[in-house]
Amino acid sequence: MKLVYQTRYGKGNGNCFQACVASMFELTLEQVPDFCNEKPRDEWYKRYQKWLWERGLSVVTFHTSQKALREDWLKGCFVIVSGLNSDGVRHCMIYCDGKPFHDPNKTCTGIIPDCVDIIFPKEPQCSTVI
Repeated sequence: MKLVYQTRYGKGNGNCFQACVASMFELTLEQVPDFCNEKPRDEWYKRYQKWLWERGLSVVTFHTSQKALREDWLKGCFVIVSGLNSDGVRHCMIYCDGKPFHDPNKTCTGIIPDCVDIIFPKEPQCSTVI
């Protein structure tokens, strides 16, 4: 994974989500749209889904807690986790095995997780076990 750091900070202006997506896909910040800050703001998630779909991917977003993140069902998975930081500002980080893996803000002290994005192939290959 290529660790990408955000370049803008603050409520309503930060680009931590853009940096997390760039990190997950080993892209530069400029290669990923700033979904959360484009207008209209209330359609950012649709733009994110469309961008993933064009790359053969999809996303499922769950409301969660720190305890749920440590469950075995996320073992070995890199996911984007969001929640409030110590300043009460919504922030995103990458977690692996239910623990913080990459924080795109070098000065952040963590978040209280409340949401997790799991990205997966839109047409996963399934095998039948008989």
